[in-house]
Amino acid sequence: MDHRYFPFFVDITGKKVLQVGAGNIALRRTESLLRFGADVTVTASEIRMEFLQLQQKYGRKRLELIRSPFMHGMTRGYELVLTATGDEKADLEVWEECKKHHIWVNVASDEALCDFRFPALVEEDDIVAGINSCNNDHGKVREVSAKIREILGTVDYNNVEEYQKSVPGIRAGACYHENYR
Repeated sequence: MDHRYFPFFVDITGKKVLQVGAGNIALRRTESLLRFGADVTVTASEIRMEFLQLQQKYGRKRLELIRSPFMHGMTRGYELVLTATGDEKADLEVWEECKKHHIWVNVASDEALCDFRFPALVEEDDIVAGINSCNNDHGKVREVSAKIREILGTVDYNNVEEYQKSVPGIRAGACYHENYR
């Protein structure tokens, strides 16, 4: 039997979230979390320009950017942690620390290490739908999400190109290399 996740909608306004990694997955997730009111800290060796643009949009109190790889102790004080580093060893270190401190964690690259799933989101006015698959069928999730978006006429925040078109000033692939913490 497939592992099943309960679709759980929760108010995350003001919740402290740590996002480890700053690639495309992290960017989409960070933007979603900010839209729903979370206070997000992103930590990565390199921070893309898009994150700085999100920080300008939401403010430094809502989005803190730390140019540093994950270090032990960084999860303290956070209520949720997401990791999308592309480095299995780094993701496992984050997961282990979260387990030690009883913090819910999502490891983008390994479903077995997820306390919760981050769904594909479809938003239109006061309607929010979260779409997920019990068997990790990302293609089916994209297909169902697209059908719902088509019905509602919404932007696909999970499509990097469409997302970048929807947020003024965002451009793909740029990195910010100065130390700005």
